[in-house]
Amino acid sequence: MNIVRRAHELQRARPDRAFADLQDAIGTNDITRYFPFFAEATNEVNPTVSILNQLQREAAGRIKLGLDLQGGTLFIVAMDTNRLASVEPKTNSFGKVEMVTNQVVELEGALSQAVEVLRKRVDRFGVAEPIISPRATIAS
Repeated sequence: MNIVRRAHELQRARPDRAFADLQDAIGTNDITRYFPFFAEATNEVNPTVSILNQLQREAAGRIKLGLDLQGGTLFIVAMDTNRLASVEPKTNSFGKVEMVTNQVVELEGALSQAVEVLRKRVDRFGVAEPIISPRATIAS
């Protein structure tokens, strides 16, 4: 199995151990030939660990992760839709007066407005590519 494929499998299984997963994926393979610019690593007891440490030090602070790679942020806002319902008396075909709830149209409008308000507030902070979407129901 190749190193990259093994590293991806280990990362999926144990994402909290990125450095150790990479070491495990490399195993006993000699990676010094792929990094000739780290010639001093060949003099080390464990050249693979030396190369990985040097790569990690050089990359520190240079790679800027987006929210999706940093873990992102997710929050759910609930809307009290009970206050949106309007109850109106209607006469049915038998002449009986019934109370009818008109909620669907108002709910869609209120939901669209809430999404727009949230989008404007998030955009004000310069968040790159936010995904703001309504959910009809929330599973508990």
